[in-house]
Amino acid sequence: LHQPGSDHTALLFNHLYFDRVTSKIYWADASQKKIWSANQNGTDKVQVFSTGLMAPESIAVDWVGRNLYWTDSVMENIEVSTLDGQFRKILLSKNVTSPRGLVLDPRNYTYLMFWSDWGQNPRIERSFMDGSGRQVIVTSKVYWPNGLALDYTTRRLYFADAYLKYIDYCDYDGRNRHQVLASDMVRWVCSRSVVPPVVHLDYEVIERVDKDTGANMVVMRSSMSGLRALKVHARDREDALLGRCVIVCSVFYHYTSKYCPQTL
Repeated sequence: LHQPGSDHTALLFNHLYFDRVTSKIYWADASQKKIWSANQNGTDKVQVFSTGLMAPESIAVDWVGRNLYWTDSVMENIEVSTLDGQFRKILLSKNVTSPRGLVLDPRNYTYLMFWSDWGQNPRIERSFMDGSGRQVIVTSKVYWPNGLALDYTTRRLYFADAYLKYIDYCDYDGRNRHQVLASDMVRWVCSRSVVPPVVHLDYEVIERVDKDTGANMVVMRSSMSGLRALKVHARDREDALLGRCVIVCSVFYHYTSKYCPQTL
C-alpha cells in the first residue's frame, strides 16, 4: 500500500483485508489510530474511522452482511460497523482486556466470530457475529495467541503463539487440537492465511508450510523488514452469499439480530 505524501512517515499497518465483492482493501493503522479503505489499485483512499480508536489490531469483513469488524487492544473491545462507517456498535467489552487476532465465518448456518486475548488469562474465544453465544475455546498452552486463520472446508481454526513458538489448529469448538509446527522459525507470526497451505509471516519473512503436518517449509520472501499484514485470496474461498441491511446486523437462519447503532 502506498500512502501519497507519507514516504517519510512511519505507518503501522496492523492488519488488512481484501473484499472481493468490491475489490477494496481495508486496513488498520495503529500509529494513526485510523481504519482506511482503498481500491485494489490504491485509488479512492478513504478514512472509514478517524475517531474513537486507540490501537486497532485486527480487522475482518463480513462479506455476507457487508459489515466491518475490528479489535482494539487499548479500548479493550470488539466493534462492528457498516463498511462505509455510517453505523457503528461495540459488540463486546466485558471481560475483554487485550483483544488481538480476529476472524469471521459468516457462511450460512455458521455466523461465527473468533478472537484471541492477551490479557491476564490468555485465551481464544468465539461467539456468534452479533456477540451472543460467547464461549472460551482455547486456554491451555497459550501466551501470545495471534495470527488467527480459518479453514472453511475442514472447519478448523489455526493460530500461532510467538512466545511459545508454535502453530496449532483445532476444531471450531476448540476440540481436536493439533500442532502443525513448533520451531524457533515461529518468531512473531502476526498474520496468516490457509489456501490450502498455511502461509504466514513474521516481521521479516513470508513462509509456507503444509497445513496438516507443518512439512515442506518454503521461504517465499525474506529480508523484508517491518512486515505486519498478509492476505492471500482464493477466489472460491468466500461463497457468493450476499446480504444487505439498513443498520448493522447479523442474519441468522431463523431470525435477524439487529442492534441500535451508537451513531444514531
